[in-house]
Amino acid sequence: MIADLTLDLPWVEPAPEYVDDLIVRRGRSDTLTYHDGISLEVVVLDPSEFRSTNEIVEAARVGAAPGRVVLVAGAVPLAWRGDLRNAEVSFVDVSGVAEINWPRLRVSAKRFGKPVKRRRSSMSLQKGRGLVVEELLIAAFDEALLTISELAERSGVAVSSASRAVTQLAQHGLVVKEREGNRVWVRVVDRVEIARR
Repeated sequence: MIADLTLDLPWVEPAPEYVDDLIVRRGRSDTLTYHDGISLEVVVLDPSEFRSTNEIVEAARVGAAPGRVVLVAGAVPLAWRGDLRNAEVSFVDVSGVAEINWPRLRVSAKRFGKPVKRRRSSMSLQKGRGLVVEELLIAAFDEALLTISELAERSGVAVSSASRAVTQLAQHGLVVKEREGNRVWVRVVDRVEIARR
């Protein structure tokens, strides 16, 4: 274990829980204490207080300072997760999904604290969309980036169908679109979750 994380959040277990390199527990203060004695204040941002990922990323940048780290904690919209990962803003969702990116510490977990049951948003991958997802996964394992046109060509579907599939995946935070000039590249963020769905 590298560090102890104490959070004053109702869905964090009071008893110590081991999550990757962290020991997590509920307490009265939000602190991160490395096992070499360095202690940092954890600034917790509630996603419900922000209208967009741009706002919350900016608030996270302002909140981070020497002696402090920032954690977005609460009901983190699926559509925001990819952007938060790209901006290296740490987050913990009430469902138990956690992505923490702090100095000397990287944690990616599907079970963090006491997950709050929420209805899963539907994401239909019928017909051509499933073929697009297959091609995305193949490209991700080859560490290749594809454009939407290339995805459409490889999967044998119309460009509009490929675009809709990518947009749907991006709304769920599973892929991100990266624009370079007139081309839009698609990068897979969470291969395991896409494959599971």
